[in-house]
Amino acid sequence: MTVHRTATSADAAARLVDRYVHAVARHLPAAQRADVADELRAGIWDSVDDRTGETADDVRRELAVREVLTEMGEPTQLSHAYAAGPRHLIGPRYFDDWWTTLRALVVTVVPIIVVVVLAVNVGFDRVAAGAAIGDAVWTGFTAAIHIAFWVTGVFWVLERTGSPSALEESRKDWSPDDLPELPRSRQIGVPELVWGAGVTGLALAWLPWQHFRSPLDGPDGVRAPMLDPELWSNGWAWGFVALLVVTLVVEVVKFVVGNWTRVVTVTSIVLDVVFAAFLVALIRTQDVVNPAVLAGLDDPGTPRRAVDGIVVAVAVVTAVLGIVDAVRKHVQYRTSRTRGERTRASG
Repeated sequence: MTVHRTATSADAAARLVDRYVHAVARHLPAAQRADVADELRAGIWDSVDDRTGETADDVRRELAVREVLTEMGEPTQLSHAYAAGPRHLIGPRYFDDWWTTLRALVVTVVPIIVVVVLAVNVGFDRVAAGAAIGDAVWTGFTAAIHIAFWVTGVFWVLERTGSPSALEESRKDWSPDDLPELPRSRQIGVPELVWGAGVTGLALAWLPWQHFRSPLDGPDGVRAPMLDPELWSNGWAWGFVALLVVTLVVEVVKFVVGNWTRVVTVTSIVLDVVFAAFLVALIRTQDVVNPAVLAGLDDPGTPRRAVDGIVVAVAVVTAVLGIVDAVRKHVQYRTSRTRGERTRASG
């Protein structure tokens, strides 16, 4: 076997080991991954040392790594030996194919169905917001159940008719060159982007909705906006919109960067502080609730003070939790980088 030295053989050997360990650990429950990865990595290097001794050159050690990995076999198959519990829903032969297919369909199809149903209910059928959201969520849940049932049924038939799985076909001539590349290490993935951008998007959508389609009535029986319309004329509402747009941009930038770097962490903390300060200043200087909505109440000051207190409490608590979370994730990022550098150095 010819070893091409596009990089140092020592680096190539260490990267092969890291790729193999990742390929095994990614199929395990999150609670097991770190321990299994450490155990497997140590075992591989012990086997390499037994074959080469500690004084072998880098090229020989890379060849030994390839020999050890080839003997250990295809990573997915090895991961079943480390699994904490049996996988009998479909069976080991098809479990990974089944799970990959099911997860991909649920993650892509169900959100599309929910959005389409919600748009039809609100845009065409003029269904109330609460009923439209409930119907969309229930339809999405029902779609997920159907997808799980039919995908499982298909794999049940495949297993019992003896059809070869994709994984079995790939195991026949497996070699270390077939290992997938290590994924880019990232803390901020699609779920974080969807959550952060989704909440911000809902807030942006709520502002015009409460103004033009408010469910509340004024003293004359006509629908009245929830927020005081004066907030638009004096600029406070537009300032809130600007902050939401900045937040949306920051969420996208965080996803592109992928990790809680120093710049991302500082930007997130500053935005949390500015947002909280803006809301507190808004409450202390402006009437947030539309006076027309409160005009028919005997004591309009009580609900106004309640809303003010809720907004201030939510703003402060959200800012504090956001800052603590950003610092914690930045520490995790720095720790993982340090651990990775030490692992590469020792390898």
